[in-house]
Amino acid sequence: MRKVWRAVAASFRRAGRAGASYAEHKPDFWIILLTMVLVVIGLVMVYDSSYYIAQQSSAYDHDGAFFLKNQLQGLLAGLIAMFMTARIWKLPGKFKVDYHIWDALVPFLLLISLVLMLLVWVPGVGRSVNGAQRWIRFGPIDLQPSEPAKFAVIVYIAKIFSDREHQMDKFWRTVFPTTLVTGIFCVMLFVQPNISMLMTYIMILAIMLWAAGGRWAHLGILFVLGCIALYVAYLLKPHAFERLTIFLKPWSDPLGAGYQVLQSLYAVANGGFFGAGIGNSIQKYLYLPFRESDYIFAIFADEFGFVGCIVLFALYWLLIWRCLVIAIQAPDRFGQMLAMGITTMLAVQVLLNVAIVLGWMPPTGLPLPFISAGGTSLALFLAEIGVMLNISRVARIHK
Repeated sequence: MRKVWRAVAASFRRAGRAGASYAEHKPDFWIILLTMVLVVIGLVMVYDSSYYIAQQSSAYDHDGAFFLKNQLQGLLAGLIAMFMTARIWKLPGKFKVDYHIWDALVPFLLLISLVLMLLVWVPGVGRSVNGAQRWIRFGPIDLQPSEPAKFAVIVYIAKIFSDREHQMDKFWRTVFPTTLVTGIFCVMLFVQPNISMLMTYIMILAIMLWAAGGRWAHLGILFVLGCIALYVAYLLKPHAFERLTIFLKPWSDPLGAGYQVLQSLYAVANGGFFGAGIGNSIQKYLYLPFRESDYIFAIFADEFGFVGCIVLFALYWLLIWRCLVIAIQAPDRFGQMLAMGITTMLAVQVLLNVAIVLGWMPPTGLPLPFISAGGTSLALFLAEIGVMLNISRVARIHK
């Protein structure tokens, strides 16, 4: 145990020395602006899509602003977290604490994430929603452990790929450990089940490996292993896969398994070119399940139409592009990999959420960043944006 603590202390000292060697300037303005615009859109859409169901249901105390209040609480917590993770703290002496601190915290992040993922199965703590065991409750706080675990996995991959930068051609030194750790979390996600989040983890690993200069042969091996794992999973849970593949033929069970997919498609189609107008979606009146969370994009498309969707995609694209610039211009390998991981996470989650809403993927839960209802999810996204801002303060970007 003493050796472990000495290793952690050494990591903190290295993080402090690394932070002290970089010039500091203001955080990236465009990331702040684009994030806040998306958050405001999210607040409007959460209230708009949830008002009727919250007002009608005793589960929400007949309070039409129930989900909005929860989102505002998450926003407050997220802004505090973003401020904390975005700052460069100056300690006595020559030490600065910046994004390198995550390098030192990797063992703790992974351990805490594993414990949280296991807690979903503890009676009285874990909570099942629609047959999926994905949530834990601490008093008034509901948390989906896969969200903070996702950040822990990103930090771990960034650490391995930065520490072993010149060994990217060695499968057992780089690809194997990152695949093993990611695979452990993926197995737990499959058991829950949470297929869309599982795919997010896999895509983050693959894209970070590609960005780090991994060999195409290694990416091919990962693809083959993924196909084998998918086949084994099908053998273990054939009925679950039959339910997940309903998106391919939702009209075969329009009032059962295909209901959610069809209602989502009806909402998107009803939006047309310019949309029905804000507040005028019909699908939010108890037709479309999870209208305020996983399927909020369907309500947005219904009310703002094709033009509104293009504007929303443009905002996401600009945010992702700006994050990508920071990843490229980060002053060291760890900063590049960490920024690339967060950027990939944002891009993949937007892509998969929209694909689910449009019926291109199985209807499993995955929030749309900054917009879907969920206070803890919003807080975690803002904290991760804070890490990006921290990297931007020392990145060599032409303002």
